[in-house]
Amino acid sequence: MSRLKERNKFLFVGLGIVLLGAIVPLLYFGLMPQPAFRREQAIAYAKQQAPLSRPEVGMVQARIDEVTAELMSLSDAYKRMNVGKSVTSDAQVWLVVVNGKFVYEGYPLPDARHFFESDSQFFILDAATGDPDVSGLPRAQLVGVTPRAPQAVPTP
Repeated sequence: MSRLKERNKFLFVGLGIVLLGAIVPLLYFGLMPQPAFRREQAIAYAKQQAPLSRPEVGMVQARIDEVTAELMSLSDAYKRMNVGKSVTSDAQVWLVVVNGKFVYEGYPLPDARHFFESDSQFFILDAATGDPDVSGLPRAQLVGVTPRAPQAVPTP
């Protein structure tokens, strides 16, 4: 009888481990509170914004190849994208990276037009509201300069 109890004990423990292995991921992924602003919404926002011009960035050409979104803390997103300012915030954000080819004219100068190219853009969006925190074009390289023709100065 003792041998049967011992066998049942091992069977019960083994069955418990198998059930626990199946239930824990379900609980983690199924019952974890999801952000109000969903991953699909963050990706859609980035796809819409990536080809658009914005201050100091006059988009000339935009090709989107791939878009990924990862949920993380604001401080981790800043570190990952090397934003330049240090923040210590655990606020949840979506770090959305858009890979492709982006050619844009930089800040206009009086003597020339400067064109830059980047293979990616990033957007950091508040996971609760969807509000944009910061965006950027990392690894941008100067690809061309077009001189401007001198303009005649009107004489009185």
